[in-house]
Amino acid sequence: MAVEPKTASEALKWWPGLSLDVVPEWIEKHCVVPDGDFDAYGRKPPFLLRDYQLCFVSNHYAIRKSATPGMKSSAFVHQLSVLIDSQKKGKSPLVAAMICVEAVGPALFAGFAKGGEVWDCEEQGCDCGWVYHYRPGEPMARKWTAPLIQITANSEAQTENTYGALRPMIDYGPLSSQIPRTGEEVIRLPGGKSNQIVPVTSKAKSRLGARVTCVPWDEAGLFADESMWKVFRTQKRGLTAMGGRGFITSNPDDPATDNVVKDLYENPSDGVYFQWTPPPARWKWTNQADRRKILKFNYSDAPWVLMNLDGLEEDIKQAMRRDPAEAERFYGNRRVQGSGAWLKEIPWDGKSAPREVPDGTPIVLAGDLSNNNDWTGFRAMTADGYQFTPTYGPNHEPAIWRPTDGSLLIPRAEVRAAFDELQARFKVVRSYLDPAGSARGISAEADAMEVVEDDSWRLELKQWQAKYKTADGAPKVFAWETSTVSKIHPVLEAFKQAVNGDDSEFRHDGCVITRTHVLNAVVRARTGQRYILGKPNENQKIDQAMSSVLCYEAWSDALVADEFTEEEVDSRMFCL
Repeated sequence: MAVEPKTASEALKWWPGLSLDVVPEWIEKHCVVPDGDFDAYGRKPPFLLRDYQLCFVSNHYAIRKSATPGMKSSAFVHQLSVLIDSQKKGKSPLVAAMICVEAVGPALFAGFAKGGEVWDCEEQGCDCGWVYHYRPGEPMARKWTAPLIQITANSEAQTENTYGALRPMIDYGPLSSQIPRTGEEVIRLPGGKSNQIVPVTSKAKSRLGARVTCVPWDEAGLFADESMWKVFRTQKRGLTAMGGRGFITSNPDDPATDNVVKDLYENPSDGVYFQWTPPPARWKWTNQADRRKILKFNYSDAPWVLMNLDGLEEDIKQAMRRDPAEAERFYGNRRVQGSGAWLKEIPWDGKSAPREVPDGTPIVLAGDLSNNNDWTGFRAMTADGYQFTPTYGPNHEPAIWRPTDGSLLIPRAEVRAAFDELQARFKVVRSYLDPAGSARGISAEADAMEVVEDDSWRLELKQWQAKYKTADGAPKVFAWETSTVSKIHPVLEAFKQAVNGDDSEFRHDGCVITRTHVLNAVVRARTGQRYILGKPNENQKIDQAMSSVLCYEAWSDALVADEFTEEEVDSRMFCL
């Protein structure tokens, strides 16, 4: 049984393999604390890496065993690194220090040491006199010959946070001899006119498309609009072209927005390192005693914050009056939705209990169907309250479909085949389907005028209703349209109570796509203190959330109708 970490430092996952060990040593010899006090000789203290900072640096500069001299980004295990942590932890000075490495320090792989090799600052244009001795087998490093670094953020004020730490880190330490002019908007680097450190926001379109070697993205959890997504994608292409790499620092993002951090977190990749050490979920942010535990956990590696926890608590109380979720993200180091979110992350994740459901099990089945733009998917539920995304086909793929990139249409033939397969594999006692779309049959007038093109699933629904019935001919497949407020509101409330209730028997499989859709869903108020669910924006889908809701309703109705009960078979033998 895993031991629960008592501090964020204990939760760190250190890189077990090879890394450019010269990098953290170089940082501590060349970078100073930007806001540190001057000593009697006019010097600022050296920037000494805290555990979480050292862990991040070591992982970012982790080297592949198969790396060969001449490789750039491909020599490294991670092409992109993401640091998510609380406010006031010292992320900006860490960003500044890593920018210094990429600007004039040991940023690239240069082969494995055989013994006797060194990094000599004098040979690198630095007059500090520092020499680093490599161990046999240790990865060696070299500088970029033409570094171009773009400090990127949502606004100029945000980029200034990084510049505010970078300039004094350079000016008051050994790096001032190599980088003498930091007062301008663009910091010129030695070796060539195009060697620069420059700020970039969505407004600085003229700087996009450059062949960048390093991009620090600050607060990428706020990159939620299309303009910042475009900036991010363009810079990523530039890094790929140059063999460069980037890193992200951010507070936890709002998972109800379509932001860059959300996309990276929910779509993990081997080439992306993600460092995030949230406090134990059992501690409740709204409980003052638990909140104190959370703060001590998060800031265990930031003594300057621990010394002023009472003052921090006052700031947090004021922030909570305005936006409790934002305060929990910024100081609690948790990914929680902002106002308007229908279901919260912690109770949903708390109901996750994946298990296998054998073929032949009695289940209910439900689906929110679409023809284009939105997704289509099925959810199933067993008699004991376990909900899951069923699989279909020879490759056992999840029964979830998104519009294809070419036609932007749902592959209807696959959906029909999957529905038939699930009916055959399981004992489906009841199915609820939202046929979706505009369609003939909405009204006689619309049909007569031929103004509505049938893009719904009503034809398939009628075919399924005719095909799948009970032994006595009763229907097993039902249309359940979610567009009527008075009909859907109580069902949404019942499902919400099942997820949030401590004594609820509801459990689910932890399906990643369903989780994303459930957490995407926001409340849209309607008359009579009722609501429906909506999408935060067109890119954040909620279709599997609706499938889950319909599935829970089908399960509830099947229980009431006693449809899960197996028919008794008379196994007596009579001898004549």
